[in-house]
Amino acid sequence: MSFTLPELPYDKTALEPYISAKTLNFHYDKHHRGYLNKLNELVENTDMKIEELITKVHGNSNKISIFNNAAQVWNHTFYWNSMKKNGGSKPKDDSLLAKKIQDDIGGFDRFYEEFLSYGVSQFGSGWVWLVLEKGKLKITKTPNSDLPLIYDQVPLLTMDVTRLDNGLRIITEQVYNVDPIAFNIRVDVGSRAESANQNGISHFLEHMAFKGTKTRTAFEIAKAFDDIGGVFNASTEDELKREKSVVIQEIFQTNDSPSDIIFDRYFEVAYKNQPFGRPILGTQDTVKSFRNIEHEEVAQSIKDFLSKTHLKDLKKRQNASYTGGEYLEYRKLDQVYLIIGFPSVSYHDDRYHTFQILDSILGSGMSSRLFQEVREKQGLAYSVYSFNSSYTDTGMLSIFAGTDSSNLSKFLKSITMELKKLSTSDLKEEEVNRAKERVKSQILMSRESVSSRVEALGHYYSTFNKYISKNELIEKISAVTTTDVKEAAKELLSQHEKTTLAAIGEIKSLPSYDKVVSMLRT
Repeated sequence: MSFTLPELPYDKTALEPYISAKTLNFHYDKHHRGYLNKLNELVENTDMKIEELITKVHGNSNKISIFNNAAQVWNHTFYWNSMKKNGGSKPKDDSLLAKKIQDDIGGFDRFYEEFLSYGVSQFGSGWVWLVLEKGKLKITKTPNSDLPLIYDQVPLLTMDVTRLDNGLRIITEQVYNVDPIAFNIRVDVGSRAESANQNGISHFLEHMAFKGTKTRTAFEIAKAFDDIGGVFNASTEDELKREKSVVIQEIFQTNDSPSDIIFDRYFEVAYKNQPFGRPILGTQDTVKSFRNIEHEEVAQSIKDFLSKTHLKDLKKRQNASYTGGEYLEYRKLDQVYLIIGFPSVSYHDDRYHTFQILDSILGSGMSSRLFQEVREKQGLAYSVYSFNSSYTDTGMLSIFAGTDSSNLSKFLKSITMELKKLSTSDLKEEEVNRAKERVKSQILMSRESVSSRVEALGHYYSTFNKYISKNELIEKISAVTTTDVKEAAKELLSQHEKTTLAAIGEIKSLPSYDKVVSMLRT
């Protein structure tokens, strides 16, 4: 007797849009059938069931190929039967399964988070399982062809994981009725990992990324992109020296633009003497120091360092630590460019969406409080807005404006007054609801572009190790209350001693840092 390929329990289009018919054709007709055909070649005319065969050959070094193919046939068969058309819903609260999940795992939400987390953290290809072990539900994962049967576990649900052996995760999203394709390749390293002497090298490498390879010149690469209608930026020969000059000119241009350089100076004082606070462009001196190095030099450095170092000893990326402070620069300009800000929350804080709503009310858009009060009613600034910047380990809520030097005191009093009013009964539910709808609309509109969708995929998986659907985001935004926003505003004001203030222009009439801090006291 030979093993046969089991029929799919549904039509090949049944799982769309999550798994397309094309994917099923490839995964079922090629991979699954391939394992089956190989298994039948290895074990001709057996009377054993596949479960018996797997158990019998497991652990036998001479039967590894039989085990691998038999296990993958079983895994894939179980995988197809873990899904159905219109499936995947949360079990009813009063069901036996819901109670079991609550008792053994801590509830459906925790099951959902852990199940996804196990998949994302799987090194190489493999499987994530919900199993019953000694009467209790458990989430586990297995590499390659490994499976729960050999561990006395009863599998209940599985998810297939695709991850390259070098740890690269492959994440895709299929968007129907859209022709363009967008790729996003992310490396979990950047300017935050630079030493002071390396400052700017991540940005420099970004410039150098597509300047040619050993097999193709930059022009040939650019032409290949043009042939398929792609957008590409590249140049030719003597790139290191030339690109150093380009980046240095970019630094000069930024320094000459007060509305640009003030953001660098602002972060430098908010996060003093830390990689997080250094300018991404680097400095003229650090960029000039970048050079090519020879193979022998690299080899000797690796030998000197890695021969004495284990992976567990490698220094972790330095977490950002907000300090606050002041940067003032006198320049003879028509306007004073000013940023004032306070510590807020990271991406992982439960109040992240509350601070996004607060930011929207305070200074995002033409209906915001700052725009209406500071610009439209008082005429104190042409450009004024707020922005909440959250990261994996820190956050800031900031206000930017360009104003006449004679208006500095009035301007600061006005924005501090608007901040204070957000924590009082002046903030109405109608205004909060309007802000929530605006933020929801921005999320929905961002999903219209494949480039923004691929950016979101990269951001979610690199930050949260999971995908966050638009429905989940909208649900969290909808849950923000007026009381939540008031409490967030109170928290900002309570940290007035940690204010960050940066200003460039004719700043003689700017109130002192201590005076600004006192304005913020409630």
